[in-house]
Amino acid sequence: MIKKRIRYIIFAGALSITFCASGCGKKAVDDQKTEHITETQGETTVDEGEIVEIDNLAGRLEIPDSCNISIDTGTSDFENIQIIDDKIDIPYTNDMSVVYLQTVKTDNSYKQKIAEAIFDAGQDIYCCDQRIKDQVEQDLELAKEEYEDRLAQGLDVSDSELHIEQLEAELLKVSEEYPLAGDYQGNSFCGVIDGKDYTLSFYNHFDGSDGISAYLFGPYGDTEYLYFEGPPIDEMTETNLCEMTPDDASDAAEKIKEQCGITGMEQSDILALEWRTIDYSETENNTDIEYNGYVVKYTKEINGTQVYQGKLDNVKNLGLDNVDFDIPTEDFTVYVNDNGLIQVHWKMIFSETGKEDPSVKLLTWDEVLDAFSSHLPEYYAKYPTDDKSIVFNDVRLTYYPVTDENEENGYKFIPVWVFAECEDYSGTKDPLQLIIINAMDGSIIDLPEQAEKMGFYKE
Repeated sequence: MIKKRIRYIIFAGALSITFCASGCGKKAVDDQKTEHITETQGETTVDEGEIVEIDNLAGRLEIPDSCNISIDTGTSDFENIQIIDDKIDIPYTNDMSVVYLQTVKTDNSYKQKIAEAIFDAGQDIYCCDQRIKDQVEQDLELAKEEYEDRLAQGLDVSDSELHIEQLEAELLKVSEEYPLAGDYQGNSFCGVIDGKDYTLSFYNHFDGSDGISAYLFGPYGDTEYLYFEGPPIDEMTETNLCEMTPDDASDAAEKIKEQCGITGMEQSDILALEWRTIDYSETENNTDIEYNGYVVKYTKEINGTQVYQGKLDNVKNLGLDNVDFDIPTEDFTVYVNDNGLIQVHWKMIFSETGKEDPSVKLLTWDEVLDAFSSHLPEYYAKYPTDDKSIVFNDVRLTYYPVTDENEENGYKFIPVWVFAECEDYSGTKDPLQLIIINAMDGSIIDLPEQAEKMGFYKE
């Protein structure tokens, strides 16, 4: 479904603010009415000169469609700071809310509920945390082959001998078969889906606290290919060998999403499923690539607005010594083709409590820029960067989770402004610099501090 959005374009000019001279495009100038010429999406049309009601965030908060601003760097070490985005991402909504959360817990009853929903009814489900005899015997056979090869080449075999000893000792302890799942105290479970063997594994997020990461792995034919997320299907020039259509893939993904009890996530993309075989016998390790199937991706939404999904891996000023932390993101991804489900992965951290503060008051665009300029020096003093020039080229109004200061172990999604300097890697934006501003009070969210409070931080 195409959401209809009217873009007001008669106002264009210099945005006068105290700390810089700038240009921002197409900005609604009245909270209620304006005379305009429009561009439209979907079936909505508006004639030139027609008077219409403005009841959306862009109009009320005077948010431009695009922006080109130079920030006065004052006495700081920065040589240049700019905000340049030819398409500011604004939710198509009349208002935004604060939504209160609690963490999801991976207890035994949850694992049992999901396993019994996914695997075929009437079939046994096994706990496969520990290896069984056949698996150890296969590894032992390979280890002995490696030992013979190294011995024939006159190479050191001490490590190979130790490996063989360890496998022989393990072989004396392992069982012939997996035990039944029983009370689901384990983390990995084997079962059958449509007559094929699958493994379902659960992991706690980051530091072992609340939250769920889970993988469902299945067979993918007789080949030993590696598979990856390929290009978006609407950008494909190569043939997809899968007879399944994108709609079929979406239907299959929706079915397994429902079985997994996933809520609050909506389909955000569908990609081709890329398969690779690498010939290591060739000097240049030649790779054959073909496309067979689809990758259906879902992301978390709050009241129809996608929450921020950026990653901190490449943010230059947040590479803290001896510390590992990340943004708490949630997703659901399905790999599928004519063989059926190949892999399903999901990460869940929060569930909504049902409490919500609707229609919260948000800062206007000018107020956001004032907050950005005034708080920037303090933020970069705390988390310095070697960059002398920064161009924030990804600007969006969205949601981000923070701790609820009024509730022990409580959390909430709040409206935020994201200002990021990004490079584009395979269609996903990885920020090199990142500022997230509370859209209600203008404060900069301290990402390391919030990550530590949420359990996404470890030294």
